Formats: sequence, structure tokens, C-alpha cells
Amino acid sequence: MELYSFETVLTFGQHKGETISHILKNNPTYIEWCYGNHDDFYITDAVWNALDVHKNLEHALKNGGIDPIEVKKAMGKNKKLHEEKRNTYKTHMMESYELSVENDLKGSAKDVE
Repeated sequence: MELYSFETVLTFGQHKGETISHILKNNPTYIEWCYGNHDDFYITDAVWNALDVHKNLEHALKNGGIDPIEVKKAMGKNKKLHEEKRNTYKTHMMESYELSVENDLKGSAKDVE
């Protein structure tokens, strides 16, 4: 499970070695595809906002103009996906942290020696 920010360098796929920021500028649909198809691909809110703007504009332009109702529908669907993935990542990280703290609190026999 990895959280991708603008500065994160991709370690797989056709854009391996490039930052998320660079990919968003040159091939934003790739980030969209990764986000929708890789369960362990999580993005920061800032990356999601950049991606969401791209998706909404792309959809509006494909329809030959900007339809405010369609843009709002797309934004709602995109926002729901992001909130679900965001919560999954947050839950995972909180559980990992709690386990780490619990292990620290328990200590070990080596601490006594």
C-alpha cells in the first residue's frame, strides 16, 4: 500500500522513474487508470484534486461543450471513489500505527537485561 504525492516517483509501469507531477502533466489518464485499477494505489488529496479537474474537463470536452449537470455528476462519482480509497488508506495506516505502539508498550525481555 503506497500513498502517492506530486513528488513520488513511480516504481512500475510505462512511467517508471517519473514523478506523479510529471505524469499528470503529460499523461493524466495513466494516473486515472492506476487509481481506478490498482487496489494499493492511493493518492493525496492534492493529486486527486488535480486529477479530478482533468477528468471533468475531459468529459465535458468530449461532449462538445461544458454541461454543468454532467460535470457535477462526474465530480460526485469521482469524489466518492476518492473518499473510499482515502478512508481505506487511513484505516490501514492507523491500524499499523496502533500495532506499532502496542508493541512498543509491551516492550520485550531484552529491555530488562
